[in-house]
Amino acid sequence: MTNPSEIFYVIRASLIQDSGQEIWRSAVIPGSFSLLQLHVVLQDLFGWRETGCSFHYFSLAASQKPGKIPGNETSHRRQDRTPEIIYQTIFLEECDGWVKQIGPGMYIEHTHPHNPTPVFTANHKALMVDDELTTRVLCEERLYQMHHVFSESTKLLYEFDHGLDVFPTLRVVLQYEQTISPTIEEYPADCHLFPIVLNGEGVLTTPFEKQETFQLSAVQRLLNNTHLEHREGCIKKCYLCHRFEYDCPKSSSQCAQYTAEACCAYCIYNPELQHEEPYDEIISSLAWEYGLNSLRSERARFLRALAGGDTSFKCDWVENDGRPCVFCFDGYPELK
Repeated sequence: MTNPSEIFYVIRASLIQDSGQEIWRSAVIPGSFSLLQLHVVLQDLFGWRETGCSFHYFSLAASQKPGKIPGNETSHRRQDRTPEIIYQTIFLEECDGWVKQIGPGMYIEHTHPHNPTPVFTANHKALMVDDELTTRVLCEERLYQMHHVFSESTKLLYEFDHGLDVFPTLRVVLQYEQTISPTIEEYPADCHLFPIVLNGEGVLTTPFEKQETFQLSAVQRLLNNTHLEHREGCIKKCYLCHRFEYDCPKSSSQCAQYTAEACCAYCIYNPELQHEEPYDEIISSLAWEYGLNSLRSERARFLRALAGGDTSFKCDWVENDGRPCVFCFDGYPELK
């Protein structure tokens, strides 16, 4: 099998909008790029810019079968046989619901099994009945790479929001076109770094970006400049460390490439991610089923006790931070 670092994907990225104007880009992207790196590429391809309030995520388009997780659908589902699958940078303390890790970089986000009337969050607007759990799968975009996600049938959705009400969420469909192993002689001399923009059409002017026309050479220069190593005095940083330093508690530290210590959560060379690999399809399926069944069993056990059918019930649920159950410990003394 070809080493993923030697595989490149030709991806077409098309902006979804109602105006009918076609705005798209096609690019060659290394198979070893993480989805966080893909996010940075897309920002450059379309000339967008992040703000301190912006956020983004990837999800599988409708009718897509993910290579690593069984089931699919982009709408948030009560029926957990077809969970929503989200790829994002995961900070557990910032997740909407409760989180159960089921594999490397793979989590089930769920309503609490001991909440008698579970509602996920206002963001998901899921109508619930008392005996159901709402679930979705979260995958760590810093760990999952292009070759983990893309195949001939893949369509991935990318959503980017500036975080400001004055501008709507931008949605892009990412369509796999082909896998190649290119040589540098196949491309113009100024395209000496991957990723490489191949073509495009149309621009979208935003409150932050004032492009007038799509210019292939200008986009390539922007990609090249983004992916260079950055130096601030004697401090060396990879381009992700530099890009996200506003959110990095070690913004004055060397990139992990140049030190034995971990740099920041975004570093390409973060040792916590370097030695992890997502589960393959079979193991992911088993992990999902096991994790879901354990949550369902806990939910059923709680509801029986709440209805008075299990007098031996004793809550031994432990929250992610080590505290006892936030519902039973304070709200249901008769179940302790």
